[in-house]
Amino acid sequence: MSATRILMVGTSLDAPGGVAAVLRTWREAGLFERAGVRYVATNDGAGPAAKALSALRAWLACTAAMVSGRAPLVHVHTSSYASFWRKTPVLACALLTGRPMVVSLHGGAFREFYAARSALGRAWIRLVMRRAQRFVVLTSAWQRWAQEVEPHAHVRVIPNTVAPVVARPRVEADARGPLLFLGRIEPEKGLFVLLQALGRAHAAGAAWTLVCGGSGDLDGARRAAAAAGLPDDAVQLRGWVSGDAKAQLLDDCELMVLPSLVENMPVALLEAFAHARPVIATRVGGIPDMVTPGREGWLVGPGQVEELAAALVEAWNDAPARRERGIAARERFQRDFACDAVVARVEALYAECLGEARLEGCTP
Repeated sequence: MSATRILMVGTSLDAPGGVAAVLRTWREAGLFERAGVRYVATNDGAGPAAKALSALRAWLACTAAMVSGRAPLVHVHTSSYASFWRKTPVLACALLTGRPMVVSLHGGAFREFYAARSALGRAWIRLVMRRAQRFVVLTSAWQRWAQEVEPHAHVRVIPNTVAPVVARPRVEADARGPLLFLGRIEPEKGLFVLLQALGRAHAAGAAWTLVCGGSGDLDGARRAAAAAGLPDDAVQLRGWVSGDAKAQLLDDCELMVLPSLVENMPVALLEAFAHARPVIATRVGGIPDMVTPGREGWLVGPGQVEELAAALVEAWNDAPARRERGIAARERFQRDFACDAVVARVEALYAECLGEARLEGCTP
């Protein structure tokens, strides 16, 4: 292992969810080894007490590294609400010790989080954005927001990525594969809206099967499927899936549906792109920067049951469009989101920041 050059702070790498998946991809691509990353998790535990203890340990470890000069560059991954507040002591220590830092923003609710803060809270967020050597966001839509909130922030766009896979485009066949939903089963991810729309699509002759990979309110999903008038075999709830099981679901599906009400840059859509699957998704967060209607898939309004149902019916009836959009999705992944290219951008960012720190007199 190289000497520590990057103190990286974020969620547990074993956690479910998109942020941990992206950081695991970085690690598996060799970034941690090449860049000399020491990773510190601020919420490595289950339950409030365990999370509080892991946060305290992380704060102490980060403080010791920064005060002793063993952290030439600090890279903090944060989202909103509890995630941001858990990282605040680390951010404050970096500012107080003069450690150069990179702050990466994840999660789709940060606009609302920022707007709901007091004047003091908003001032603190803007200070972090302004003092970071780079404030990293995932899409151009978030870049525009960040520059409006803090014009002096050095904002950089580096998208999410997923590990490379060998894509198997679906061929036209009489038997359609299922729809696939990957995400936590909760209102914000839009599954309950999808179940209503799926009931209407079935009534119009689009008899999709829906496979759901995600933990959460499984009983609520079953009740919602029954209320939508769906047959018992129309919805399969697999619970949380990962690794080979998730890859198999992606290979087997006809297309992915992610009708989220709040998003940033969902990893699930990148996984669909990598597997050459088209998507039906909502116009929220950074999704419109990822999906061009008629090219990689279909876009609908968040919470719009009728619009979503119409997209499901259209996709059911148009096999050539499904195939063409799946191929376009794979091409878009290779062009803009491929793992090697994204990781190279992260390494270049570190080189820039470490070089600037030396010029400014910080100990490298």
